[in-house]
Amino acid sequence: MNRLALAVVLISVAGLTACATPTPASSPTAEAPSPTPTETAVVVSIPKPLVDVGCSDLASDAEVSTQVNDDVHTADLRTGMGLTQELQLQQLGGFSCRWENDVPETNMSTGPQNYNMILSALPRAGGKWERYADAYGITGDTFTYCYDYAEEDDPSFFCGYFAYVNDVWIELYLEGADKPGVVGDKAVVKSVTPFFASIRATFASADYIEEPWVAPAGTAALPSKCESFATGAQLKSATGVSKALDTYTYVDGPQVSMTLSLDNVYLVKECSFAPPTSDSRIGDLAALAGGAWVWEDPSLFPSNAQPVDVPGLATDERALTSCTDNTCTLDLLLGGNWISVTLGDYEWLPKGYEITVDKSEALVAIATDIVANLKG
Repeated sequence: MNRLALAVVLISVAGLTACATPTPASSPTAEAPSPTPTETAVVVSIPKPLVDVGCSDLASDAEVSTQVNDDVHTADLRTGMGLTQELQLQQLGGFSCRWENDVPETNMSTGPQNYNMILSALPRAGGKWERYADAYGITGDTFTYCYDYAEEDDPSFFCGYFAYVNDVWIELYLEGADKPGVVGDKAVVKSVTPFFASIRATFASADYIEEPWVAPAGTAALPSKCESFATGAQLKSATGVSKALDTYTYVDGPQVSMTLSLDNVYLVKECSFAPPTSDSRIGDLAALAGGAWVWEDPSLFPSNAQPVDVPGLATDERALTSCTDNTCTLDLLLGGNWISVTLGDYEWLPKGYEITVDKSEALVAIATDIVANLKG
C-alpha cells in the first residue's frame, strides 16, 4: 500500500469579532454592533506514525517484485475494510504496508496467484516483543522461516520475518516467494535474508517524530466484558433464533502476538455471539476505544454503507449498515468510540440458530440495546 500515514484533519473556522469605531465625545454614543459568534474550532486528531519511516522507504515495487518473480504494486490495506488490526496499529503509532498483483487469490493448498508482501510495524513495542519472543522461543531479535506450500513442480514459498530493532516490532509475510534456481526452504531463507535485512536497517536508523496518540477528553469508557454491550437474551430477541445465545470473548489466552497485543491495548476483546456449547457463531462485535477519528475517512467503510437511525444516539453519533451476500454489519460511532457488529448466515450453525429476521433490522435492534446498555 502507499505510505500508511494519515494527515491530521484540522477544521477550524476563524471567528470574526467586529469592533465599533470610537465616536467623538460630543456625538451620541453609537451602539456597538453585536460581535459575530465565534464557532468552536473542531480539531480531529488522527493518529500518525511515531517514526519517520513509511512503506516507500522500506521497499520499492521493483524490489518486492524481484522477491516473488512477478510484477506487484502497493495496495491500500485499509480501504473499505471495516474495523481491523491495521487501524488499531495506526492508533498505536504503527503502520502496515501491502504489495500485490491484480490476480485473485487462491487458497494455501493450491498456492497463491496474488503474490504479495504484507508488513506491519509497531513502535514502542519492547515489552510486547519480549513476551512474544519468550512464548515462541525466539532467541535474539530476528527470526526468519520459509516453506514450500505449492506443488513440487511449481514451488512457491511462504516466508515470515520477525524482528525487533530501535524499539520497533517488525512482522513481515512474503507470499509467493519464487526465485529461479532457488530450491528448498533453507536456500529460500538465504535468498530473502538480504532483502529483509535492508528493511530492518531502515527501521534501525529511523527517528521518532511523534508522541503516542491519546484519545480525546470526553471519550466514553468502554466495558471490558462482552455481555455489557449486549446480553445473550437481547441478542436472541433481536435475531429471532429459537435457542439460547451467549456473548463471550472471541480472542482469549496469552496476549503474545502483535495482533493480540493490539487487542490488549486498544481493542476491546472481540466478542462472539454463539450457542453456549458450540464454537459456531452467528455474529461478532468489536470496539475500538477512541476510534471516532476513523469516521473522518469514508473510504474506510464499505462502499455500500448506508446511514441508519438508531434510537438513543446523540447528534454527534452515527450508525452505518452494509451487507454482503451472507453477512451484514452495523458500524456505530458512540461516545467517541467505534463499535462494529456483524451478523451472518453460517452453514455450520446448529439447528435452531438460524437468524429468522432481516439482518439489517436485527442489527439496529442490537445497536439500540448497546446504546441503552452503555448509556445506562
